[in-house]
Amino acid sequence: MNRTFHAFLITAAALCSCSPKIVTTLDSALPPLSDQAEVTVLDIDDAVPDKAQELGTVRIGDTGWTLSKNGTYDKVLDIARTQAVTAGGNVLKITEHKYPDFTSSIHRLKATIYNVSDLTAITKNADAETESSHPDYAMLYLYRTSGMGGLINYNVSFNDREIFTATPKSRTEHKIYVPGYYELKARTETEVTNRLNIRLGQDYYVKCSVSTGILAGRPTFELMPLAQGKDEYNSIYGNVSTKQDIHDVSHWRISAGIGYGHRQGHIPESDTETRNYLKSLKNGLSYNFDVCYYFSESLGAGLKHSVYSDSESVPGTVTYNDGTMESGTISDNIRISFTGPIMSLRNISANERHTFVLDYGLGYIAYNDKVVIPGTSYVIKGHDLGQFFELGYGIALNEHLSASLQLSLTSGVLTSYDLVNGNQTTHMTLEKENFESLNSISAGIGLSWSF
Repeated sequence: MNRTFHAFLITAAALCSCSPKIVTTLDSALPPLSDQAEVTVLDIDDAVPDKAQELGTVRIGDTGWTLSKNGTYDKVLDIARTQAVTAGGNVLKITEHKYPDFTSSIHRLKATIYNVSDLTAITKNADAETESSHPDYAMLYLYRTSGMGGLINYNVSFNDREIFTATPKSRTEHKIYVPGYYELKARTETEVTNRLNIRLGQDYYVKCSVSTGILAGRPTFELMPLAQGKDEYNSIYGNVSTKQDIHDVSHWRISAGIGYGHRQGHIPESDTETRNYLKSLKNGLSYNFDVCYYFSESLGAGLKHSVYSDSESVPGTVTYNDGTMESGTISDNIRISFTGPIMSLRNISANERHTFVLDYGLGYIAYNDKVVIPGTSYVIKGHDLGQFFELGYGIALNEHLSASLQLSLTSGVLTSYDLVNGNQTTHMTLEKENFESLNSISAGIGLSWSF
C-alpha cells in the first residue's frame, strides 16, 4: 500500500515557509532506526547493492520562501537522512540534485531510501578511480575554466581552511589522508556550501564556476565524472597552484585619484568669442575619493565623492538695462560634485599584482558656479540625482599599496537652480530644451590602500 507523508515544521505557518518543503513517499516501512544511526549516502552515479530493500523516496524542494541559509547542501542532506532513519533506512541514493540558480536559492534533492543489511556491498563512486595507485589517500582536484562570471573570483575553503582561489583557468590539487564528509565553501554575494564524501584511494574532480546572481553571481561546485574532470583539469595550462597562490582577502579599500575631466552637453548658439569661452569651461580638473568594504574578494560596497572643477576668465563689457556700460573681468568658477553609495566589483589576478575594479554609484549630484561680471557677482546653485561609473586598472606597488589608471563617467541633469545674489535668492526653473547637462568623462591616475 502506498502511503504519502508531508513533513512540516511544528511551528507557526509563517515560519514554515522559511524551511525547505519535504515530501516523503513510502512503499514499505521498517521500524525507525536510532537518531545516531549512520546513513550512507550514494551519489547519482553510485551503484546500489542487488539485495537492497527499497523503502520509498524523499523529495526536498523550495516552498518559494525558503531562506538560502536553510537550504544549503549540508542542511538538505541532513533532512533527507532524518527521513531515511524515520523510515528504517540506512542508505540514501540521490537520484536528482539541483543546485541554487536563478529559480531558487537552495539545493533541491530527490533520493531513494533503502535498507541494506551488508554495507560492505556498496560500490565505489563512479566518479572516482576504482583501482587506485594511491590506496592510502584520496586526491582532490579543484579547477575553474573560463566562462560566465569571468570578473568574479572567490576563495574556496575546505573544512574552513582556504585552499584555492578560483580565478578563470586556474587549478589546484590536494591529498586527503582521512576519509569522511568534507565541506567546500565559497562566498561572493552569498555563501555556498557543498559536501563531499571522501573515500581513500579515489580521485575527485570538482569544477568551480559562477552561476547567475542578483549582483555578482554565486559560486558553484560540481563533482565531475572522472573522464570529463580529467580532461578539463588537464586542459588548463600552467603550474598547479599552491597555498601561496591563495589571496588573503583585503576587505577595505581607500582610494584617491586625480585627472583630466571633460564636460559634455550642448553649447548654445552665440558669437564666436562667447562660444570659445563656453568651450573652455568644458575642460577641467577632476578628482575623487572613495572608501569601500568588500564582503568577498570580488564584491564590495562603499561611498564615493567625485568632483569636476574649472575656472575661466576673460575681459569683457556689460551693458545694463539703463544703457550704461561697464568693462572689467568676466569669470566662472564651476564645481560639479557627486556624493553617494557605490557597489564595486573587483578582479584580482592569480599573482595578486593586477586588479580590475568596476564601480557604480547612484547619489547626489550638485552644481555650483561662482559668476563674476563687471559691477556684480552671484552664485548659481542646483542639484539632482546622479550616477557614477568608474573602471580602474591597478598594479601593486607593495602588499597594500597600488597605483591605478582610472576612467570614469558622471551623469546628471540640472532642471532648475537657485540664483543667489547677496542676500537675495531666486529660484529658476528651466524649460526642457534648456536643461543643463552635468555629464562629464574623466581619465586619470590614482592610489589605493587595501587592508
